[in-house]
Amino acid sequence: MRYLILFLSFTLLLAGCGRDKDEYISGIVIEKSGCLPDSYLVELPGEVGKKKPYLCETTVPLATLLNCTNSVYIRLPPALAIAGKKIRFLYVDTQPSCLSYSFAPQHITVKSLRAD
Repeated sequence: MRYLILFLSFTLLLAGCGRDKDEYISGIVIEKSGCLPDSYLVELPGEVGKKKPYLCETTVPLATLLNCTNSVYIRLPPALAIAGKKIRFLYVDTQPSCLSYSFAPQHITVKSLRAD
């Protein structure tokens, strides 16, 4: 009986330990720009064509290579704010933008930001 109770306790413990299904996003730091002094343009090459809340969908050709279909603005710490650096992060929320171009990349809030 004692082993049965231990086994059931262990089984319940394992059942309660679900892994997070967070989807990391990979990007490449392009340049310092955007609305905030520590915001950087980050290209998201693996996200092109995916339906995400921080990307826009368009059927017309856009005037700029980096736009809301393939890049975002992120606030970066100095250690990651290097052009060409590959980074990973988790999307949290979209922030308001000061940019007037309707197809400008979104300013987003992220967490678990790290070098890739």
